[in-house]
Amino acid sequence: QTAAYCRARNFIFYTSADLSSWMIVSISIDRFLKVKSPIKSRKYCTRKLAIIISSILFIIFLAKNVHLSTPFIGDFSPDAADTCDPDKKYPSYIYFFHNVWPWIDLITFALIPFILISISNIFIIVDQYKRRLKLRKRNLDLSLITLLLTCSGTFIICNLPITVLGVIYQYISKSFDTKSNYDNTAF
Repeated sequence: QTAAYCRARNFIFYTSADLSSWMIVSISIDRFLKVKSPIKSRKYCTRKLAIIISSILFIIFLAKNVHLSTPFIGDFSPDAADTCDPDKKYPSYIYFFHNVWPWIDLITFALIPFILISISNIFIIVDQYKRRLKLRKRNLDLSLITLLLTCSGTFIICNLPITVLGVIYQYISKSFDTKSNYDNTAF
């Protein structure tokens, strides 16, 4: 492996993961706006705005993850646990990468998106329930509610474990920062 490979791998992985989370957030908010104000949403929820928001998110996550494409990444010392770890020549970056970065990633990749998706979905469900009462319909649209709850649940089930592991790994791993092929965790 080369340093360029490591930097590209980390940069592309984190940027695409962030973008996928926030695209789901954008879709959830768009869905909420269309349910809440169908007439106004035609004016505001346009293809042009979607492209602008997607571009802004792309730029934000490029900026957030740019440090992964710098010389700080790439540890090619003989005892390196992973050649794509931070370079040992930069101890302050190593501290940041292992102690601060996992928290930033947890918050921006999983927690904030989950909260926003859940809030959007809860508002949609509440709006549907109010419409049901107002129109005296007997059935609440269960397929819509099931879809919304499944979306929120699946998002957190798929994204939270990997980010939590990134935060706690150094505390539960006995071979963290070593070249050991088998990781004995502290449990």
